[in-house]
Amino acid sequence: MVDISIIVPVYNVYDKLNDCLESIYEQSYRNYECILVDDGSTDGSSQIIDEYVQRDARFIAIHQRNLGVSSARNAGLRIAGGTFVTFIDSDDKIVPTYLEKMLFSIGDQDILITGFVICKQEEREQIGTVKGMASIDNMAKAMKEGLLNSCWGKLYRQSLVQNILFPEKIFWGEDTVFLLNCLCKTRKVVFETVYDYLYTYSISGLANRFDKRKPFYLNRYYEQLIIFLDHWTKFNDSLSNEVCIKISQEILRTIDVLIENKLPHKEERQYLRTLFENSKVNRLFMYGVQIDNNPKILKILSKCRNVSIWGIYLKFRRFLGKKNEKINYL
Repeated sequence: MVDISIIVPVYNVYDKLNDCLESIYEQSYRNYECILVDDGSTDGSSQIIDEYVQRDARFIAIHQRNLGVSSARNAGLRIAGGTFVTFIDSDDKIVPTYLEKMLFSIGDQDILITGFVICKQEEREQIGTVKGMASIDNMAKAMKEGLLNSCWGKLYRQSLVQNILFPEKIFWGEDTVFLLNCLCKTRKVVFETVYDYLYTYSISGLANRFDKRKPFYLNRYYEQLIIFLDHWTKFNDSLSNEVCIKISQEILRTIDVLIENKLPHKEERQYLRTLFENSKVNRLFMYGVQIDNNPKILKILSKCRNVSIWGIYLKFRRFLGKKNEKINYL
């Protein structure tokens, strides 16, 4: 039996895939399997996968039609045979000691959460300062630092995640929903300041793309956040504050994207109505806006559920944007 199952979902990353897989191949710790799930690639990524499978028996290929990253990760989870499971995105890399340090650091815990390095061209930024056993304060700090936003950079005990899958019907926040679901199943969690996961920053990510289904994805995300909060704290101040701020930031970010992508009036009203339809989330949103560093107008607006007033705010922001564009052009 292998100690670690590595799951790598792959879709059209021909120019980066070889670097990712080579970083796995060069690991100092050797007792692992690497499950490569080709999610219907059309750019030659499939051929690179097959080359590694032929080169090393530890690499296993799954080829499926394009069903999305959640489906790809779930396909890997279903055949994972390791004592532990970890995820690596196909455009990221790990340093040679990554698996060795992860296995050493997890001990008898169920989940290990580590820091990572953001790679922006020539820039490098270490993320994550949390270290030690999980506590309410550590969880709050981890959320604030962005350590709970992704499924990668973690090591999971396979017996914990064997009945947990990624949600396949949402296409935003699925990483966080999966991780929070795992964190709701155990309290045996440890943090370590290992910076051996190299995250490739891409401005073309999904975060700023407009999607009419985003409010529905957000509601699923919020539901899991609230369950996580209840499991860990019963609404303790430090962690609940961070959850409220997280909710408020995501709603405001979604509104910002809506400002940049004007919809017909009727559709825009329905979008806003869906965004604010959950009364419990609304209370957390309002509190998060109040305690975070936001302009006064947003603190006033956060108390309002009137779609028409938010619509006026959108028009005002768009007007300011056009005005600033003219000034910059001149």
